[in-house]
Amino acid sequence: MLTTAWAQWAAWLMTGLALLLLVVHDWRGLIAGLAALEVALVAVLLQAWPLPLAATQLIAGWLAGAMLAIAQNLRARQQNLPPPLTGRFVRLLAGVLALALVLSSAPALARLWPAVPGAARLGGAAVALLGLIQAAWSRHPLRLTVGLLTALGGFLALYAWQQQGLLLTGLLAMFHVLLAWAGSYLIHQTLAGEEAL
Repeated sequence: MLTTAWAQWAAWLMTGLALLLLVVHDWRGLIAGLAALEVALVAVLLQAWPLPLAATQLIAGWLAGAMLAIAQNLRARQQNLPPPLTGRFVRLLAGVLALALVLSSAPALARLWPAVPGAARLGGAAVALLGLIQAAWSRHPLRLTVGLLTALGGFLALYAWQQQGLLLTGLLAMFHVLLAWAGSYLIHQTLAGEEAL
């Protein structure tokens, strides 16, 4: 089990990485950010789950990232000019507003999930909301899949204190991989793999 201080830092790191994923333009940066987010998620999960269950989620997350990287690498063409800074600034502003919404709803979240520690509760809710914003923001399959995987990571940070069963943990890891497989299929099959991120 991880100490509470490390788990708090990991929850805030997870939130910062989810916010960073909103503004990253390069697909390699998206995949690297997702991999780092999975490591921070495992550090949060270690507070509630034993090491083998948390390691299962890390392996599933990294496998999902590898699948997306392979699919995007097969479809990648020369990148055009990066999008203007105004688009990334608006995404950052939306992320900051989402974080303010989560912080303002902290008492309601505490009543909803009393068993979850405060940092994991706020971090998980913030990461889930930032992931949903990421998924809703773009039609690009890579960004959409990274957003859904980010939202799933936030859900896992909240879910870990509710259930510690091996079967459900395995099913969530399998869902992680299946979501990445669907995203890599969409990247490969559609012309959206060549749109701007």
